Amino acid sequence: MFKLFLAAATLLPDEGFPLMKVLKRSNGTSISFISTTYVQKRIDSFNEYPYSSFDILQGVYETVQLCEHAARAHRGPELLEKKRGKRKLMTYIVDIEAVCFRQQPHNVRELKIALYHIFQVLVIIHNAGFVHRDLRWENIWKDSKGRNIVGDWEHAGRINEIPTFVLSWWAPELHTLPTPPYTDKADIFLVGSLLDKVTLLLSVEELKLRSQLKCDNPDERPSAAVVLKHQWFDDIRDVL
Repeated sequence: MFKLFLAAATLLPDEGFPLMKVLKRSNGTSISFISTTYVQKRIDSFNEYPYSSFDILQGVYETVQLCEHAARAHRGPELLEKKRGKRKLMTYIVDIEAVCFRQQPHNVRELKIALYHIFQVLVIIHNAGFVHRDLRWENIWKDSKGRNIVGDWEHAGRINEIPTFVLSWWAPELHTLPTPPYTDKADIFLVGSLLDKVTLLLSVEELKLRSQLKCDNPDERPSAAVVLKHQWFDDIRDVL
């Protein structure tokens, strides 16, 4: 019975998402937990939002609509226009399915599965010409079925375009002047950085993979499609 309790405990969220609550962030976004099936993300004054564009976000959500391991739109995204005097305010709204929670991997096998699912999502969006640009554990979720879900698309951009902002955790080439285009290899660097944040003892093989993903030279980082064929995933590939 005690072993059963321990097994069940691993499925509990590290950080729960309270239904019917609204979480507000400093960048102007808010998330409302509407029901057990979807949440609503809202960005007020979206015409002043610097991290993405409505056209890009429409394209991203269309691209991932059939992707099992990506946060998909239940409805939207859409822009609502309001006038305040002579000022026009645009509000961005998207209903996202399903309600997920944040949970980092508890062991190396869970880490492998999470990264495998992340790379599967990246293959899809990179092939469609998009990049995520905000791959952190805060944005890698789990749903009620225990599936890993890549979420928080609102920093997404087009591949090989020069960003109008630079985040501190981005790949080193983005911190040079003039700022170069953000490529698919910059997303790969962010996945490598996920390995820096786990509270797990990494093997020599895992440390080597991390070094490949975070190589200072972006041309030497493997693509998402190449990483999916890495031998590190051999023991889990056939069961996914």
